Amino acid sequence: MKNILITGHKSGLGKYIYNNLKKKYQVKGLTRSNFKIIKNSFYDLIVHCAAKRPIYGDSNNILEYYKDNILLTEKITDLSFGRIIYISTIDVYEKSVNQKKENIEINPNFLTGIYPISKLISENIIKDKTKNFLILRLPSIIGAGTKKGSIYNLLRKKNNIISYSKESNFNIVDYSTILNIILYTFKKKIIGIFNVASKKNINIKNIIGKNFKNYGKYNYQAGKIDINKLKKINIKFIENTNEVIKKYIK
Repeated sequence: MKNILITGHKSGLGKYIYNNLKKKYQVKGLTRSNFKIIKNSFYDLIVHCAAKRPIYGDSNNILEYYKDNILLTEKITDLSFGRIIYISTIDVYEKSVNQKKENIEINPNFLTGIYPISKLISENIIKDKTKNFLILRLPSIIGAGTKKGSIYNLLRKKNNIISYSKESNFNIVDYSTILNIILYTFKKKIIGIFNVASKKNINIKNIIGKNFKNYGKYNYQAGKIDINKLKKINIKFIENTNEVIKKYIK
């Protein structure tokens, strides 16, 4: 039986992956209290989902943010493992690029905010420590058990006023698709960096409803995400954002 370690298994995508993999494999979730025990074992696979988003405007959280993201990645890559899958983001690409493609050179000076920079740093830590890595650059995600996050809030209309502008566009992928990619690539021993995205982006109005009026000023654009590399692995992994949204609209 394969021995698998999941980080970030208490919520969101990590929790979804943990709950599904433990049905078939020997799975452990990393916590602050069990790291000393965890580090003495070998893992066939590590799925590194843990990521803490920064609290903007509060400089007192910078050190904790560093520890929970970059330093954690350093510690994870020092463990004994066969393969590691890192959950990254499409936001590591510069906003000015015409097409977000895995092989383009990224200049961190043109990234916006500490979150994409920390993700890019963690990617490079992993690439430096091992050759047996898979990095999945994800757009917005949603899935069974989601109880927070920007897309969840938009779908459930939890906020009367939102920060996004009415021109904002998103690309959304389902948890189940990500899990299927993890299982498939692990079985086939596929390594490298892959964009994971749906075929088409969706305007915020089609998520929250055309009658909503209280938009903000932040114009988020998922951009044009190249998924040809993912298509070559298995075309079944490619969905349409509208199809994903329909599963969760109430």
